[in-house]
Amino acid sequence: QYQRRVRGKTTILHQIKSSDQIDFYYSCANPYESIATFHIWKPIFKKMLGLDVIPEDKTDLMNKIISFYNPRYLPLLNTLIPELNLEENKITQAFSDQQRIEQTAALAKSIISIKKEEKPLIFALDNLNFIDPPSLELIYDISKEMDKVLFIIAMRPWTDPLPEFKLLRSLPNANRYTLVPFAERQWAEVVESKFGVVEITEEAKRALRPCGGNPRFAIEIATGLLESGYLVIEDGICKVSPTAQKLDITTTVIHRTFSSRIDRLDWPSQFVLKLASVVGPKFHVDVVRDIYPQEKKKEKEGKEKEKGEMKGGEADKETNKEIEKILQRETKIKKYMKNLVNNRILEQIVVLKGERVDGWYTFVDDITRMLAYNRLLFQTRQELHKNILKRSDHSKISKSMMVYHHLKSEPAGQLPSARDIYSLIHEISSSGLKDPDDYDRREIMVLKQTGRELVDKFPSFEGREELSKLIADWSV
Repeated sequence: QYQRRVRGKTTILHQIKSSDQIDFYYSCANPYESIATFHIWKPIFKKMLGLDVIPEDKTDLMNKIISFYNPRYLPLLNTLIPELNLEENKITQAFSDQQRIEQTAALAKSIISIKKEEKPLIFALDNLNFIDPPSLELIYDISKEMDKVLFIIAMRPWTDPLPEFKLLRSLPNANRYTLVPFAERQWAEVVESKFGVVEITEEAKRALRPCGGNPRFAIEIATGLLESGYLVIEDGICKVSPTAQKLDITTTVIHRTFSSRIDRLDWPSQFVLKLASVVGPKFHVDVVRDIYPQEKKKEKEGKEKEKGEMKGGEADKETNKEIEKILQRETKIKKYMKNLVNNRILEQIVVLKGERVDGWYTFVDDITRMLAYNRLLFQTRQELHKNILKRSDHSKISKSMMVYHHLKSEPAGQLPSARDIYSLIHEISSSGLKDPDDYDRREIMVLKQTGRELVDKFPSFEGREELSKLIADWSV
């Protein structure tokens, strides 16, 4: 009964099961990739063509795909499956952007038209608000032209939808269902059912109202408050403990809920998450690898000395062992990154500044980054910021975050020259950013917050007024 009641848009999509007679495909649009053409289709075609692992020899794969479409246009598959990395030919190189979009859509329709004859297809697409126009036009064309294909689309209210969406919604076979937030009585019943209580007092409900009508979030908040002792269950009634301190619902409860998500991770994943939180809101996996703990200096020096005394062959073997250790460390970090992505704590960035990228990640929400960062001791954080400046590839760190790491690596109670801070921040502020994206804005907010903290912490340093004004006026 509890499971039947609690269904949000994403939950519904995940609960739809495909039978042996139907092929089911799920994909979720990403706000950070909304400029990337056909981005919502990429995981679908990868699964549809059985390309979870891209073979080194693509001959068999190409022979298989040639049956779908004109072989001269096969390099267009790179748009749908970037990992293929097929070499462009003279024909595809000559395409304009619009021709490339049209021909890629035709290729996608050809593949789907053949696949649907094998089994009917269900495409479950989440967060359609962030979809790109060519993807939406492709959905419309397939819905209008093909049978044996069903689209299940989940989205939040769209105040200014794309024209293609209005056309899609106007199709005669389009059914629309509206999911609304639960009323207080409804989500309270779900919480009662989950914890086996007959009543939740008014005061306890007040503590659960930040759930915003989301019953699953209400359960998470209730779990956190019960574990902390703020709420208690006595005689089948959930109520606020008589000994509980006054609670700031807007921050404490939310933080506790997000903290519980971190606590449920295995320890190595938690550790990598903390390292990533030091690097910044967006980061490259190589920077995390560079600050991952290495051998202690004395042990390393001892090994280097031993290696210097070895003969050539033995020294080479020792060097190979060290390289193997580095590769093992890299493999471990990528494994933990994948775990963090699967737990919806991190997201992988596929497109950055309009270009395809690899190895870049971002935090799904800034609260998790802040909580993970604050779990590290001050000295540990300071050392990690220093290591970023010393060890990492600076081309993978933005100018604003370089300033941030400089400020954060200073000893407690000390401050770099106020003039140096001013010139560093002013350089970024005056030069500006061309076409700033959400990642730029998030990084600059982190730097601005650090600047404010310094201004508040050191009221007497020279240049304070200039720095305060610069921070106040600084916008992107």
